[in-house]
Amino acid sequence: MVAQTTRTPVYKNRGSILKPLPYQKRFINDRSRFLVQVWARQTGKSWSKALRAVDRAMEGSGSLRVMLSAGERQSKELMRKVHGFARVYETSVKAVEGRWRADDGTTYSTMEVILPNKSRIIGLPANPDTARGYSADVDLDEYSVHRDSTEIWRAMYPTVTRGFEVCVGGTPKGKLNQFYKLASHGPPWKVDKVTIHDAVRAGLKVDVEELRAGLGDDEAWRQEFLCEFVDEATAFLTWEMILACEHEQATTELPGDFVPQGDIYVGWDVARWNDLSV
Repeated sequence: MVAQTTRTPVYKNRGSILKPLPYQKRFINDRSRFLVQVWARQTGKSWSKALRAVDRAMEGSGSLRVMLSAGERQSKELMRKVHGFARVYETSVKAVEGRWRADDGTTYSTMEVILPNKSRIIGLPANPDTARGYSADVDLDEYSVHRDSTEIWRAMYPTVTRGFEVCVGGTPKGKLNQFYKLASHGPPWKVDKVTIHDAVRAGLKVDVEELRAGLGDDEAWRQEFLCEFVDEATAFLTWEMILACEHEQATTELPGDFVPQGDIYVGWDVARWNDLSV
């Protein structure tokens, strides 16, 4: 059992520079055990999830929360937010970086934030291996683009058996994935949905019409900004197929000291509507 204490949310701390918008406050303060965060792109999904994780950790002495992201880069970025928010609470926060080795020999960078009350928040890239072995609260960040989302879910869900909570967040990417199944499941799942219009009405500074005109793709607009799960029946390649072919360590940026070893693979984006492939 975890000892519960009552604390002022981190964004309400005296002198705090954190100014969450109303829909972000609603999510941060939501106590639902099974929560699906269906938010439009660039509305603060990961920012709010990181802040919510820190608030939970500071309430429960000795608690453990595992945050699974789509990849190593996303995990590092999410945990940087967690560490920053934790420092708003306490100056004696520790951030410990390490390496995690999968059964196939692949290694990943990990980060663990340790709070003065001995609560811990662990960030990992998501796969069926990293999803096992814990008894903890779980956050799945950008779950709609996780590779092997169904297998990750089957491996992760027993982690929350003994009364722990699970929050999955993302933006719709078709219907052929576990994120869609949870978002359309009904009770006990609670869906927190925020479209770009909802966010703007709440104070997000975005020119919606300019944004839509710049995108120039109605289907993408419906999914990325209106949070609609567009049917993939007519898609040439489904998101599940694409993600299954994406390597865990694929990147768009190479370090300055990169030295090629063995075969090198590059990806090709087969365009459907704009800048068509030739």
